[in-house]
Amino acid sequence: MNHNKSYIFFVIILFLFTTHVFSGDAGKNGFALLKMEVDARAAAMGGAYTAVAEDASAAFWNPAGLAGSSAKSFIFMHYNWIADLSQEFASAHLLTGKHNIAFSANLLTMKDIEIRDMASDEPYGTTEWIVFSGMMSYAAYLIDDIAVGINLKYLFEKLYLEKASGWAVDFGAKKKNVITGLDLGLTIQNIGQMSKLRKESTPLPLMVTTGIGYNLPVELLGKQPLIAADVQYVNDESVYYHIGSQIDLYKYVTLRLGWIVGDNKNQPTMGVGLNYSRFHFDYSYSMTQYDLDGNQRISLGFQF
Repeated sequence: MNHNKSYIFFVIILFLFTTHVFSGDAGKNGFALLKMEVDARAAAMGGAYTAVAEDASAAFWNPAGLAGSSAKSFIFMHYNWIADLSQEFASAHLLTGKHNIAFSANLLTMKDIEIRDMASDEPYGTTEWIVFSGMMSYAAYLIDDIAVGINLKYLFEKLYLEKASGWAVDFGAKKKNVITGLDLGLTIQNIGQMSKLRKESTPLPLMVTTGIGYNLPVELLGKQPLIAADVQYVNDESVYYHIGSQIDLYKYVTLRLGWIVGDNKNQPTMGVGLNYSRFHFDYSYSMTQYDLDGNQRISLGFQF
């Protein structure tokens, strides 16, 4: 299939995906874990990673990106959020080649929540809130430079004595080298449902994201800078714009900048990465509104 036909095929996939997403009713959603960024590299680039991710983190950002990696990889991320909320993410890309498979776990916890049924000096006890997503990903090249991927998710939520579980599916597509150095990415995420948590089911955040990643045809310090941009639509009628950039400094250091805009959000991001052999350590900082402390993530990854 020639370049023009494969590009038209990718556009058709985009049309079908976006039509499906917005055929349903808009409304509020929950299960915030599914919207929280993973990997300090992506967070430092403002979450503009749909067309960029090609290692184990692609399981979250765009499962089709797994097909672009020739090496197995693992990544772990830790994130302390507000009010003692903590997020942990781990992903392993274990099978590469014609067929690609990855397994991931994403966990959000809030501990030491006091239990009271009336005003009192001391609580009856404490409990914790747990939100979990376990995921299996598959990706392969379909035609030419077009890869497709799918995630199957198991979802779980627990608060005190109440529990709920559910499932969700993600679909992704990626077209490499639309022009030299320019990749396109597309995802539709969180098609699924939860069982009832007490009286109501938590609605999932159905999202469609389109993105580009472009390695500029110039060299700085012997490396090509990367720029990326995503547009994300959420079924609560929110739209987010993500932009990011990355430049390698010599051999061991990578600098990243980004910005997130949308739904009363105006958030600059930044970060640094240290690379040695098959290992990389990354840090990101995201500024926040309302004088809250900034968001900091750290992640560690390696290829094997």
